[in-house]
Amino acid sequence: MARDNAYRNAEKKIEEARRTGATELSLSRMGLTDLLESLGQLTQLQILTVHTNPTLLHASTPESIRHDFAAISFKEMRNWVSQKLGKTLASKRQTAYQEFRNAA
Repeated sequence: MARDNAYRNAEKKIEEARRTGATELSLSRMGLTDLLESLGQLTQLQILTVHTNPTLLHASTPESIRHDFAAISFKEMRNWVSQKLGKTLASKRQTAYQEFRNAA
């Protein structure tokens, strides 16, 4: 029952953040054990705080990592990285170097 209430409250906070376009969201001290799928709707979100949800962050094992990577395609992962993280510093340097060489 308490777990259900925690997730209902978290969903309410996520919906409010989606509706208002919030860039920050705190789900701290809510007793969550899993991240909610609805967080994926928060495309503008930049900071997610989940402090003091002790069972939310679990130890990664080789098996759990393999399972997680098997659940997503490389294309989906590459697109997410591109959209959320952008170019790496090495990639930016390489592009700048190529532009410099082409201009010379």
